[in-house]
Amino acid sequence: MKLDAPDSRTKPADRRGSALPGHALIEPGNDRPARVLAVIVSHDPDRDALTSVLESLAASGASVLVVDNSESESGCARVQAIAAAHGAEALCNPRNLGVAEAQNIGLRLARERGFTHVLLLDQDSVLEADTVAQLVGAFHALRRAGQPVAAVGASFVDPRSGYRYPFVRLRHVRMGRIWPQPGETRGPPTAGFDCHGSFLNALRYCDKAFV
Repeated sequence: MKLDAPDSRTKPADRRGSALPGHALIEPGNDRPARVLAVIVSHDPDRDALTSVLESLAASGASVLVVDNSESESGCARVQAIAAAHGAEALCNPRNLGVAEAQNIGLRLARERGFTHVLLLDQDSVLEADTVAQLVGAFHALRRAGQPVAAVGASFVDPRSGYRYPFVRLRHVRMGRIWPQPGETRGPPTAGFDCHGSFLNALRYCDKAFV
């Protein structure tokens, strides 16, 4: 497997359910499959937390890749074992390359394997059962409405308090906050950017810099 980190100690885990053509979501309004790769960036993750992420993706229709920044062979082996137990793939970097570069590795691999979308996640993200389908649906609904959207994001809810965090909207030099309601899709600003922790990205709108 060709990666940009040539001295990587990457060892693909059991690839059952990973990057398979059968893992596809149907784009609303047409019969073309939207192939989604969920990319989880980890660094010495808590076993239970990473397991929860993988379990929440199990029935999503997405393939799953864990890009690990742990700086020890034992940490890499632990991540690979957890990923393999859930039908996911794990790639280990030779050192901590940071979140952005780990995401770039996942994006490059997704492009090489013909995925149409990438879902970027943290090692402690937990998705609701229909999150991936809702994101794919929202993305294509916005595109059909003529919105110039390249990525969509889900709201983050603190499981301890139930607090729903806002999106941060950057428009020119001003910053604002937006609290979408459950099930609500908000379009992009006329000029600016909406920030949040996890995004579904369409690969055809990513340039060579990716992140």
